[in-house]
Amino acid sequence: EFQRLDLNEVIGVFEDAFCRIGRGEGVYHSRIRLTYPPHQDGGAGRRWQQNMRILPAMLPGVGAGLRIGATKGRMVAGGGYLLVFFDFETMKPKAIISDFLIHGIRSGVPNGVAAKHLARKSARTLGILGSGRIARSATRAVSAVRPIQRIKVYSPNPEHRKAYVQEIGTSLGIDVEDHGHPESVVRD
Repeated sequence: EFQRLDLNEVIGVFEDAFCRIGRGEGVYHSRIRLTYPPHQDGGAGRRWQQNMRILPAMLPGVGAGLRIGATKGRMVAGGGYLLVFFDFETMKPKAIISDFLIHGIRSGVPNGVAAKHLARKSARTLGILGSGRIARSATRAVSAVRPIQRIKVYSPNPEHRKAYVQEIGTSLGIDVEDHGHPESVVRD
């Protein structure tokens, strides 16, 4: 998925959208969530059997969209979530995309925007807690905006950590260290 993307371009699109929404040019709504059996707390603690979520937003020149989905019990990888996009000018449907296909990018790239503005320009070490799609995307996005030379990763699953170390180390040509405890990742 990343091989075909210009991450700096994608980060720029996210950054522009965040700025425009911050200036009030676009609108979004916080997550709308329905659970069954119904709970007054909106489903905190996962005491529900079925769950539906809707996240809508509109930004002139970009479009209007929804992330919609449903789960039964614990979320299953790849299950139940779609992104539905509409042309902003006509409000005609443009695309329906499986969120599973781009979830890592959609959720990880904002870390590149954050690092661009919040991390020291000379930052060379990156600590990552987690080793899944979002962590891999976040690693690539941060590495696109900072001269990262060393990555320290922790994940509670040793096999996932090893796979992350291999993939990220090879694809980015960066020294990736497998850490068995989260504290050693954030120390120093």
